[in-house]
Amino acid sequence: MAETMGILLWEELPLYWGIDWNIPQVLEKAKNQFTELINRDYNRASSIIWSIANETAPTEARDEVLIDLAEHVRSIDNTWLVSAAYKKD
Repeated sequence: MAETMGILLWEELPLYWGIDWNIPQVLEKAKNQFTELINRDYNRASSIIWSIANETAPTEARDEVLIDLAEHVRSIDNTWLVSAAYKKD
């Protein structure tokens, strides 16, 4: 529907301000979800950005997870933009 309406999509997972970045399963689940998302939508003309986080507060644990996740996303698709928004206190 987005393609027929000319709407561009910013695709993201539910990685937001309430996530405990110190839990190892967070990264593994995010990698699995992004793998599924990218495999499903990589060929859609309306999807233009993979967003790896939304409104997350900067911490060392968060930064480590997001760096690893960005590398994972780019290993699957290095043609689209990768974004992350952070929450400034």
